[in-house]
Amino acid sequence: DESSASGSVYIESGKSVLGPGGSIFIKANDGAISDGGHVEVVAGSTGGHASKGGSMTIAAGEGSNEDEGDGGNGGTLTLTGGFANGRAKIDTGGDAIFRGGDSMMGNSGSVLVSSGFSSDGSSGRTSIESSPSGPNGVSGD
Repeated sequence: DESSASGSVYIESGKSVLGPGGSIFIKANDGAISDGGHVEVVAGSTGGHASKGGSMTIAAGEGSNEDEGDGGNGGTLTLTGGFANGRAKIDTGGDAIFRGGDSMMGNSGSVLVSSGFSSDGSSGRTSIESSPSGPNGVSGD
């Protein structure tokens, strides 16, 4: 019935009491002589008046142990463009793009790069940098 809420899909790995929790691995397969498969995760759109498209959160795991000597550490979130293994100058690594959403009439979405908060220690460092170039190139700005 398209007039009511549609169903949700929930994927969860196994929980462990004594060992590590189960992992979830999603991979588009390789292309032997053509492009590799794409992975696209898109939140839902809406056509409703004064409604908002679905949000997306990608978060690394929480280190939830509260031990004062050495509790749990939070997991690292890494977003990386694809590696280019070709041996030609035109073979470039994939871009990593962080971009706020467009808007037809109102303000566009912002981009926020922020270190984490600490209630007792120092906050994390925030860096934006370009990697060094090879001997025949120049480093980006």
